[in-house]
Amino acid sequence: MMTGTKFNIKKFDRKNDFGLWKVRIKALLKKQGLATTLEELPAPTIVAYDKVIRKKAYITLILCLGDRVLREITKEMTAAGI
Repeated sequence: MMTGTKFNIKKFDRKNDFGLWKVRIKALLKKQGLATTLEELPAPTIVAYDKVIRKKAYITLILCLGDRVLREITKEMTAAGI
């Protein structure tokens, strides 16, 4: 039986180290198979991507941001934009 692994990544709030937070987030997205959603891709390739996967990556990033930082990126609609 396989059990899920819980990751405890502190939300980025500008007080913690962005470089280390970024490394942890990239690792988490890779583990979830979502790392390519951080790349800016040409339009035909974006259309070919599964929208559900892009939304999962976006939500993962939103959940890992502190309130202050989250307010600054509320207009971003993609993981790459964040």
